[in-house]
This record gives sequence, structure tokens and C-alpha cells, in this order.
Amino acid sequence: MTSRLTLWSPSFLIGALVLCCVFALQSIMLHLPLTPAGFFIPFWLGGIGGLLLGNRTLRIKELEMDLLQSNTRMQELFTENGERYHQFFQLSKTVQLLIDPKNGSIVESNEAALRYYGYSVEAFSQKTIFELNTAEPDSIREAIQQALHLKKHSFRFQHRLQSGETRAVDVHTVPLSLQGRTLLHSVILDVTQYDQVESGLRRKTLEQRLLLDAIPVSVWYLHDPETYGMVNKAYAECFDRQPKEIAHQKMDTVLDQEMLALALASNHRVFADGNALHYHQWVYCRDHEPRYMALTKTPKLNKTGKVDFVVCTATDITSMKQTKDLLQNERDLHVALNTTTSTAETLRICLETAIEVSQTDCGGLYLVDQTDGSLTLSTHQGLPDTFIQKASRYNGDSEHAHIVQRNQAIYTAHPDLALQAGHKILQQEGIRALGIVPISFHGRVIACLNVASRHRENISNFHRLAVERIATHIGTFLVQKEQETQIRRQQQNFEALFQTIHDFVFILDLEGVIIHLNTAAANRLGYQPTELIGTNVLAVHPHDRREEVLEIVAAMLAGTRDHCPIPLVTKTGELIPVETHINQGQWSGQPVLFGLSRDISSRLQIERQQQLLLKNEGLERMAGAMAHHFNNLLTIVAGNLELAQDRVTPGSPAC
Repeated sequence: MTSRLTLWSPSFLIGALVLCCVFALQSIMLHLPLTPAGFFIPFWLGGIGGLLLGNRTLRIKELEMDLLQSNTRMQELFTENGERYHQFFQLSKTVQLLIDPKNGSIVESNEAALRYYGYSVEAFSQKTIFELNTAEPDSIREAIQQALHLKKHSFRFQHRLQSGETRAVDVHTVPLSLQGRTLLHSVILDVTQYDQVESGLRRKTLEQRLLLDAIPVSVWYLHDPETYGMVNKAYAECFDRQPKEIAHQKMDTVLDQEMLALALASNHRVFADGNALHYHQWVYCRDHEPRYMALTKTPKLNKTGKVDFVVCTATDITSMKQTKDLLQNERDLHVALNTTTSTAETLRICLETAIEVSQTDCGGLYLVDQTDGSLTLSTHQGLPDTFIQKASRYNGDSEHAHIVQRNQAIYTAHPDLALQAGHKILQQEGIRALGIVPISFHGRVIACLNVASRHRENISNFHRLAVERIATHIGTFLVQKEQETQIRRQQQNFEALFQTIHDFVFILDLEGVIIHLNTAAANRLGYQPTELIGTNVLAVHPHDRREEVLEIVAAMLAGTRDHCPIPLVTKTGELIPVETHINQGQWSGQPVLFGLSRDISSRLQIERQQQLLLKNEGLERMAGAMAHHFNNLLTIVAGNLELAQDRVTPGSPAC
């Protein structure tokens, strides 16, 4: 009894702790609350399972001892009195068989065996062990030989009953000499129930193990602040190990000094306070990239309130952390760009952000000359003067320029840096990792962003993505600046053309308010441009004819009239005869009316002069005609006088 209790006690605790750990890990992964009451059922179920397995182990050992003792006793009884042997064998409550090792026939069976297998004495006596045992005959023969030569005396088989049911049995067999024959004395123990419990617990343990190893979350528990319990695959892989290599080991055999100090500090705190701990921390695992982890350490308390063990989890949230930081950097970049006043300052801020998000320590931004493809260093950071002197400009036919013109980002790591970069100057400056990111617009490379590191062997995939996103922002800014320059140049050209027109040009909104006008209109009307902008165009028309202006403009927009003849009024009240044409259009993205008024004062004056000339010419023609008619009459009179003079004599009264 004492030995059984000694075995049961640790079996109960081990089973209870295993199932409690599984329950705690499942609750943590499913975000369920952990309470002491919640551990009651897993604790007892695990303990009972442990007791069953422990009891089975103990019982097997006891049976082996009893079998040897029984075998010895049977031989003694058979020697002393055959009848006493028969009673001992037949009256035993355990299933017992005597088997002939030569052919496997069942020589004798007790009452317990007949009841167990369900056969009558006559039927059972005709059976062989090969008919009861479902194993292959060769396996059975091998087991018989092992038992016969005392090499092995315990076996696990499946036996078939008379009903056809198959049961798991432990067969304990030793040789027995009876009447000059060597038989095998077998004690049969039905372990089907134990197998089912063991199989269920094994399956449950395997399922939990597979579950823990399948999840990407690192899970482990601590026996004490400095000693591991079990660990899952995800945790072990952080250190390039197998879980069994870490389980039940001291933490200082796994962690480096820096991580060990941080881990022990939090472990001692949880074991001392008995409260769960949640925190975030950068974790450096061997040669891997640093990972940002969300760590949780949850203690399991016993009935006295002390910590039995601590379940720990670590979730990798590096991508979330990096994405959040990248978005914040982009927001900060936009805010900074909105406050910049020069292109040089903007490019400097962009380069600083690119170096920060790529976790490098130096770099430069080159602008591409579209005429010859050469690269000119526009801004830089962290580069020595000697490097700048040698790499401030690359000709269009240089290797670096060819790399950029391919319009594909290139990331080079030590030791192939010099070969791929095209020159040895980078190695001379101790550069170990380099990123060359061309910046293009509509397939045309306009700039190149270079970032480099003296302490990193490589630029990770995430940091490559981050620097390329910053490069996109830089490209957008450069294109925007280029477009703004073109728009400003076009506006200057338009304004120059606009101001050279001698006619009066007005740009009006749909309500007739003046938005813009040219210098000729402002000067001729006697106003400053600012005095007219924002006022209605009717203000420069005669007051008494403004209604007429509205009607004519409406007719012009409807297409029934082609111009407006109403004059404009200057600031001094002078009337300027004009001919105004109006068309609809767009200005700065809004619908407007374009009005062009031509001063026709000179034309009207010329027309008046032409009319006066025509009038004088008419008078001259009339005077000539009258003179010609009068001359005709005078000619007649003169002719008549000459005729009369010829007919009248001197001294006549007519003279």
C-alpha cells in the first residue's frame, strides 16, 4: 500500500498539472477569462487520468511478481499434491492458461478463462493460442520462444472472444515444468479499459501538442522564475532549436545576457505578485531579425494563493508595429512637406524619412538630367566629404546611371556590394548594405534614392517596401513641382499674351461680375484693375442703357445677335464707342463669359470723314452740273446775240 501511494501521488499531480496547462493555454488563445474555479475540472480530470495510468503501471508490476510467485507455488504444489495444484489453478479469479509451446494448443484453462472467453470446456480444449490471438502467427511463435527462454515474459496482444469481440490483453507468461513437460503458464489481464483511457489521454495530449505546435504564437510555461517547463515549436524555432532541447532547462542556457535580464525581471515579478503581466518588447533571437512581441505571463495559483507555475505567450506583432510606424512616418512627412518653402528643404526631409524607415544610416538623392541621363546629387545625409566629392555626379554612360535607367530597385548585401554597385568606393566607406531605388513617372526615370548602412548586412523585405513607398512620395513631389513649373510658365506666357492685346478683354462669371481684365481695358477706362475686379460689368456701361445691355447679352448667348454696340463709360464719364463680342468658356475650372470689346472710335471718325467727303463730292458734282447748264444757256444767248448783231444795221433803233 505504501509503494502504491508513493507512485499514485506524483502520477496524480503530473496528470493534473498537464491538463491544467492545456486548459490555461486554450483559454489564453481563445481570450477566455482565467479563474481559479475554472481549473477545478481540468485539475481533477488530469489527476484521475494520471492515477489510472499510474495504477496500470503498478498493477502490471504486481502481476509480474505475482506470476513468478504463483508459478513457483504451483510447481511446489504440484510436487506436493496434484490435487492442491488443481484447486489453486482452477479457483484463481484471474484468467490463466497452460499452453503447449510446441503447437500452441491450450492444455488447460481455469474457470475464469472459460467465463472470460465464453467457451465450454470441450470447445476451449480444442482451441489453440493462434485462434485466440489476432496477431500474426509468426509474431505469436516469436513471443512463445522469448517466454520459453525467459527473454521476455510480458506481452500486449488482442484476443478474440467467442462472441467475436476483440479485447486488449496483457499476457504474462513464464515456463512451467509439469510431469516432465515444459508448458507456458500464462496469466491474462484485460486492459481494454486502461488502453481506452491511456489512448484517450494520449490522443488528447497529442492533439494539444499538435495544436500548440501549429499555432504561430510562442507558448511556454515556467516551473520557477529561472526554469522552463514545456515549450511549443514556435518558441523553440526562435532559437533554432527543438522543443525538447529547451523543455525543463535553465533559461540562461537559452537566452543571451540582455534578454535573460529582461525575462528574469518580469518572471520574478509575476511569481512574487501573482498577477498576470502584459507588455510589448523587441526580442532579438540569435541571427534572426529583431521581432516586436506582445508578451503575456499568467500565473497559476494553488489553494494557498501561491504561484505553482506561469504560462507565457508571445505574439509576433512586428508587421503591425512596422506598418503603424510607417503610416506615422508618412503622416509626419506630409505635415512636414506642407510647411516647407523650398525644393531643397523638401528633398532633405524626404531623404531623412527614407533613411529612418529603412533603418539605414546614410544616403543621397540624385536628380536625373533628362538631356544626357546623368545623375547629380541633390541632397545627402551621413556621407563624408570624400565620398561626396567622388560620387556627387555620375555621367549618363556610367554603370550607376545604367543601373538607375533600368528602373528597377536593387538591394545589395555584403560581400557582393562592390561588384553590383559598380565601384569600390562603397567598400572604402564601410558600406555593408545598399539600396538603389529609381523614381519614375510614366516610365521616365526622374530621380534616384540611395540608402546605405554601415552596420546592417542586408535591408529586410519590409524596410525595402517602406523605402519604396517613401520614394513614391518623393516622385509625386518632384512631378508636382515639375507640373507647377510648367503651369507657372504657361500662365506667364498667357499673361504676357493677355496683356499685349489692345482690345478690352473681360473675364466674367455667369452673374456678370468681373473676375479678370487686361491692362488695356483698365487703362482706357481710367481704373486700376483692382477697382473693377469684383464689380459687375454693367458699371462700365451707361446707366440708362443697362437694361438694354442685359437684353443684348442674352440674345448674343442665345445666338440671335453677334455683338453689342452699346458704348463703355470711363471713370471720368467719357463714352467709348465699342463693339463687344461674348463667348462662354472655362477659367480656373469654373464656367465664365469671355468679353472682348473693341474701341471703334477711330473707325467711326473715319466713317464720318468718309461721309463728309461723299457729301462734298456731291455738292461739287451739283455745282458743276449747274455751271454746265448755265454755260449752255449763255452759249445760246451769245449765239442769238451774234445772229442779231449780224442782222441789225448801224444806227438802227435796236442798237
